[in-house]
Amino acid sequence: MQSKYQNRLDQIKKACNVLNADAFLVSSLVNVRYLSGFTGSNGFLLITGNKDFLFTDSRYIEQGREQTCDQITVSLSSGFSALEEVSKLYSITNVAFES
Repeated sequence: MQSKYQNRLDQIKKACNVLNADAFLVSSLVNVRYLSGFTGSNGFLLITGNKDFLFTDSRYIEQGREQTCDQITVSLSSGFSALEEVSKLYSITNVAFES
C-alpha cells in the first residue's frame, strides 16, 4: 500500500505528463512538507518521472532521510547547483514549478 506522500507525488507526476514537463520543482516549505513529510526549515523538492529528490543543507540530511518515503533521495545542497547537476544527469529540460 502506498503512503499518502507517495500518492501525492504520483499525482504531481501525472500532472507533469499532461504539461509535458520532465520535472516539478517545489520550493515552498509548506508544499515540501505536504508532498514529502519533511518538516525541516530548509529544502526543496524535485519530482521527476523516475526519481524524486529532496535537496537540503547538512543540518537536515538525517531528518530528511527519516521523514521522507523511500521513493525520495535526500541530497546535500547549499543552493540550486545540485538542481543543475541532476537536470543534466537525467536530461531534464522542461521543469514545471509552483506559482
